[in-house]
Amino acid sequence: MNSSTLQSSPLAGFDSRAGQRHWFVLLGIVLALCGIFALLAPLLSTLATTVIAGIAAAIAGVSQVIQAFRAPAWKGFFLNVLLGLIYLAGSAAFLLSPITGALAITLLLAWLLFVTGIGEIILGFRIRPDRGWRWLIVSGLVALIGGVWLMLRLPIAGFFVPGVALGIALLFEGAAFIAIGTGSDAVEVRDREQRRETAVDVPPTPAPIEPGPVDPGTPGPSATG
Repeated sequence: MNSSTLQSSPLAGFDSRAGQRHWFVLLGIVLALCGIFALLAPLLSTLATTVIAGIAAAIAGVSQVIQAFRAPAWKGFFLNVLLGLIYLAGSAAFLLSPITGALAITLLLAWLLFVTGIGEIILGFRIRPDRGWRWLIVSGLVALIGGVWLMLRLPIAGFFVPGVALGIALLFEGAAFIAIGTGSDAVEVRDREQRRETAVDVPPTPAPIEPGPVDPGTPGPSATG
């Protein structure tokens, strides 16, 4: 089999994907369902994001303070405690005033969509020509445009747009993973056919026939004249 065929295969470096295609489809379905929920309840999604961020910040702050007091002799003790208190203050702001926290979350989400969009576009070009690479690029473009638009619409958009933007991005990303998962079998079959067509069947070279030993009793050719 030609080694260059294997190196140029669309599944090179990712051969186990076909056996895991159901996980890609499942992930896509979960992301799509989350996107539908975020679109149906954008304000609820925004407030839920704020509350989750507040809880995460509280856990981070408490962990930071506990770690600082577990090593009081460390030279970074006061800075560690300060960072933990900042986390706790941010958590209190998110949990006590979700609307104000939503504005901060909106700005963070805008940057998150911006960076995620760039990452998905790069990933789409990296897996090309696998099935679903165009969906990843489209998903990245949607997230990128959503992030930029969100930055330009602050602060009014902070109340409902984060949920809508998040829902759209999740829908496109879910569709991309479903397309990748359902396209695994087709890519594997195409790869197998390509290798079969490019393989060169070389017939075995016959072994040379060596002359047998010469019998010394056999008379040689007689001299004439």
